[in-house]
Amino acid sequence: HYKEIFQSILGDKIVQHLYSALSRSVLREKGYFKAEWDLDNVDFDKGMFDWSLFVGSTNTTTSMHYDTDLFNFLWVVEGRKRIIMIPNNSKTQGRYKLQSAYSGSGWTGIDILSRNYELPDDAIEVEIGAGEGIMFPYLCWHAVENLEPTVAYGLRVKED
Repeated sequence: HYKEIFQSILGDKIVQHLYSALSRSVLREKGYFKAEWDLDNVDFDKGMFDWSLFVGSTNTTTSMHYDTDLFNFLWVVEGRKRIIMIPNNSKTQGRYKLQSAYSGSGWTGIDILSRNYELPDDAIEVEIGAGEGIMFPYLCWHAVENLEPTVAYGLRVKED
């Protein structure tokens, strides 16, 4: 019951806010945020949209994983995040073993955020702050660290 209440109070607003911004963004122009996902499209199952609210203190992390979403976007409302992404492709196939998989995510248990971990050449490391967002490509390995107290939203389009 609480989930439906929380959805109506906050979730619908997060989806509408991020949907509105993404539908006018370069991600739409380049075809990553697809026109078929329009909220006005009667054939689109709005249940495929999923949202997240991330609130974390300095140095809290989300460990290395990939997501099976058709589209996965993170928007920082306040604070700063460090993100490491590693392509999940033929070059990295078999490089990382899954420890667990659930809710459309695969988790490795590897701490790629450690300053002592030697990142592969194809890794990308970025920092984003308030008013900035990032799209995670399909099945892209990634990990996230809060560099300061942070509030962020996530918008995903789940697989059918």
